[in-house]
Amino acid sequence: MNFANNLYVSTSCIKTDRNLEKCIKELNKKNIFNIEFSGIHNFISSDRIVNILKRKKNEKSNFIFHNYFPAPKKKIVMNFISRNEEIYYITKNIILNAYKISIKCNIKFYGFHPGYLRDANINSNGFFNFIQEPKMTRGEALDLFIKRYLKLNKEIKSNNFSLAIENLFPNPDKTNDSLMCSFEEIDYIFSNKNISKTNLGIVLDMGHLDISANLLGFNKYDFIKKILNKYGDRIYEVHLSANNKIIDQHKRILENSWQIKCLKKFKSGLKEMAITIESRNLNYNQINHDYKMILNKI
Repeated sequence: MNFANNLYVSTSCIKTDRNLEKCIKELNKKNIFNIEFSGIHNFISSDRIVNILKRKKNEKSNFIFHNYFPAPKKKIVMNFISRNEEIYYITKNIILNAYKISIKCNIKFYGFHPGYLRDANINSNGFFNFIQEPKMTRGEALDLFIKRYLKLNKEIKSNNFSLAIENLFPNPDKTNDSLMCSFEEIDYIFSNKNISKTNLGIVLDMGHLDISANLLGFNKYDFIKKILNKYGDRIYEVHLSANNKIIDQHKRILENSWQIKCLKKFKSGLKEMAITIESRNLNYNQINHDYKMILNKI
């Protein structure tokens, strides 16, 4: 695998800009052409997004999409397994809109969060406040995800496009409203005989893994070994960001990071994947520094 060709920067890194075209322009000035679009952007029409991305791809850039992109008109906590039909409907339409734009722009996959056992609101700090309601059991949630994904997969008619789901993490108090925080839950989904026939992939978020391993009490290196051995060809993307093992802080990756060292376990022969820097609140010079540092390290 040529890591140099596969290192991406998420637009969620950017502290100030929300304008899609300006983000691309400023990253390109730093010789960063592999860009993942995430949920920081202002709403613009699908036609406008297609116009911008087609033009920029012709100028050298490569793109992938992630959760909350393209931005919906109204802010929402996406929840693919919500029992609230309106939230589920909006979430599904965000995913389908990303798919339709991807096909027009030759973008290969869209990664999203698999869902939560109960719905949530976003607080002023950008974190979730889960609504106090009876929540599903983990078994119910996993089965509902599988059922809904298989239904969604029938609406995605291109062999050149894939969906990928991201491993999540528990709450700081060790309660857990998030799906797919452990290898066992990932295995439950991907070992399903109907799922195994699809091209559903995995976004392996190393920061999320650090939190889950700490709060759920498992060994993150054993997790990585197991997921590489069984589902290495399903890993379409790896997210890099640091935290205190309790809260998803999206801090910068340092030179001695365990995450960088672990990337060396992703040997050639696995499916080519994107490696995406997903720190937050950075200016363009900081992004450029981290991009070059990680590129040199891997």
